[in-house]
Amino acid sequence: MRGKECCHRGKNGKTNNDIALIAKAKRVYNCANGLKQSARKLRGAPFPQSEKAARRMPKKALPPKLLFKPAEETR
Repeated sequence: MRGKECCHRGKNGKTNNDIALIAKAKRVYNCANGLKQSARKLRGAPFPQSEKAARRMPKKALPPKLLFKPAEETR
């Protein structure tokens, strides 16, 4: 659909009802084929930090866990 002025509909072009039906057909097709519109999260103002959170002491980070032993120890 290029626009409301369409040469295939005669002198009046596409009607509002035609445009609504085409849009619904596209939505049904997308839903049936698992296509989703990309949705962005709503952006709002961030909440200020509470007094209790400001007083907390930060925790120490844990050391990284070795998944594999170094090559020298395995021999």
